[in-house]
Amino acid sequence: MKYYVWMAAVCLSITSFVGCKKGETVEPGDQPAKTVVAVVNGKPLLFGEMRSRADGYLKYAMTEEHLAFASNMLGQAKEHFRQTAIQMFVYRTVMLDEANRLKITIGEQERTLGLQQLAFALAKKNSDTNAFFNRGPQSPEIMKQDFEDGLIIEKLLNQEVQKKIRVEDNAVEAVAAKIAVSNELRRAKLETVRAQILNGASFEDVAKVVSECPSSKKGGDLGEFTRGKMDKAFEEVAFKVKVGELSPVFETKYGMHLLKVVAHNKAQPAKNGVPALPETVRASHILLRRLSDDRTKIATMLYKAQYQQECKQLFEALKAKAKIECKLFPSMTFTGNGN
Repeated sequence: MKYYVWMAAVCLSITSFVGCKKGETVEPGDQPAKTVVAVVNGKPLLFGEMRSRADGYLKYAMTEEHLAFASNMLGQAKEHFRQTAIQMFVYRTVMLDEANRLKITIGEQERTLGLQQLAFALAKKNSDTNAFFNRGPQSPEIMKQDFEDGLIIEKLLNQEVQKKIRVEDNAVEAVAAKIAVSNELRRAKLETVRAQILNGASFEDVAKVVSECPSSKKGGDLGEFTRGKMDKAFEEVAFKVKVGELSPVFETKYGMHLLKVVAHNKAQPAKNGVPALPETVRASHILLRRLSDDRTKIATMLYKAQYQQECKQLFEALKAKAKIECKLFPSMTFTGNGN
């Protein structure tokens, strides 16, 4: 969802603009709420706001993401989330200052569209905007303000970044060619696996290691099934291979398979009050998924990669011109801080 672009940009940028001494643990005690902990372009972050945001991140991680912290690690967790709050403040302030310089604002139509996009993304996770704003890591008021800031930053990124992105046809074809080679290598790997099984290797043991299907946990066992329950191309092989035999490598829309039939029961007509029984097969398989060479998907992937890179570069350029100071954690450094 587009709203999260600015959050993703923070993650991409953390390793490049925060420097901590390896192994150093600094957990400053509580200070007066109005103590300045960081300054970006003259705008201060106060201890009270940083602590509130950090506590919200920690609580959210424990209650909503179900992360557990040992009692002796809570201090480090608190330090981590306090640094995260500072990192977010730096990113948000630098980006909003640039948006303000360019006189970028958000209208009601853009706000409504942003909410619709947010609702659509949350629906996929069986959630909604009410839960997002009221059960997030911050208070509903801060969540709404962060959402508004996110829309402005997204508009800045779209305005300044999208015009730089070009996905050329030859780049798409180059990726497609590499995928084709990878798929051939994957098929060759499965042919090698087939030879190993024919030479005595355990199908079940190999499936647990090689197969990319969830059935790998059960040695590839798919259980018993009737016609019409599996992919048609898969069924054609499953109902044709003899019990105990290993199929050739074959393909379906799911990828490349090796199949072994464990049992094959013929259909039984109704008799003496006993209902008819359909033909069934019990089979195990090994699956290697075919990498998609869909040109549209490749172009989208290349676009997203370029977009993220350009977003990072924009932030790095703006950060280099900004005046940034962190007073709370001396080990946090900001390269090229415009001082």
